[in-house]
Amino acid sequence: MSWRPGSALLSTLEGKPPPWADRFVRRVGASVHRFGMIRDGDGVLAGVSGGKDSLALCLALELRRRRVRDAYRLQALLVDWDDAPMPVGTLEDLRAYFDCLGVPFRVRPASRSPRGYLGGCYECARMRKMELFRAAREAGLGVVALGHHLDDMAETLIMNLVLHGRFEGMEPVRSFFRGEARVVRPLCALREGSVRTFAERMELPVADFECGIAAKNPRRKAKALLVELGKIDRLVREHLFLAYAGRRSGAFPGAAGGQEARESGARESGREGVHGNP
Repeated sequence: MSWRPGSALLSTLEGKPPPWADRFVRRVGASVHRFGMIRDGDGVLAGVSGGKDSLALCLALELRRRRVRDAYRLQALLVDWDDAPMPVGTLEDLRAYFDCLGVPFRVRPASRSPRGYLGGCYECARMRKMELFRAAREAGLGVVALGHHLDDMAETLIMNLVLHGRFEGMEPVRSFFRGEARVVRPLCALREGSVRTFAERMELPVADFECGIAAKNPRRKAKALLVELGKIDRLVREHLFLAYAGRRSGAFPGAAGGQEARESGARESGREGVHGNP
């Protein structure tokens, strides 16, 4: 194990967060409240990949849990594929991180090959999410939290428009299995740059591990296109999300030049879009 908590993380966990960390957590909390993601008495299972997004998500949800009246349980789980296992050293760092947070963390070994895995990102994402659903059901947890940020939301909408002619994206909140499970995306209003900066300043143990076929994912082209569209209007991410999710949920913070824009300057199981990440 090589990871040790830094001073910013330790002070934050002691209830003395630096202003930038407090702003991040409050923005996450604003999305949770706005979209009704987590309710009093909920059990939440956060999907962990080892990347910056899921680690930042877990920290923000734990910090929020400590300060709000709504009482909810939080656990974290990493799906570890047998054909692409997470390095042992990385798992040790992740366990140390979640021990520091006081969040129960489990590693769930799983196999993709018996269920018709074709090697694509969509199939992998779908299978990972189904493993999360199974684990949540086994643990009696009704909410699965995923680390998709604002860029992911915009990129998914672009891919579905360009590749499939469908105005479909990822929802901030989505119910499955007749309401038995609920998927939430608390980072949906935060740009990727803000999440990255938060993870770096907190010195989170982000895994240096990338899938061998990630370079073939069409999301990379959508990301590049999003950068070009940002040259037309710097709020393109906010506007794309507002066009899809905001039409159902009211005004979207940042669409008229909010704090997030200034700082950063899938088909799901069901019908949430053809493309999406776990």
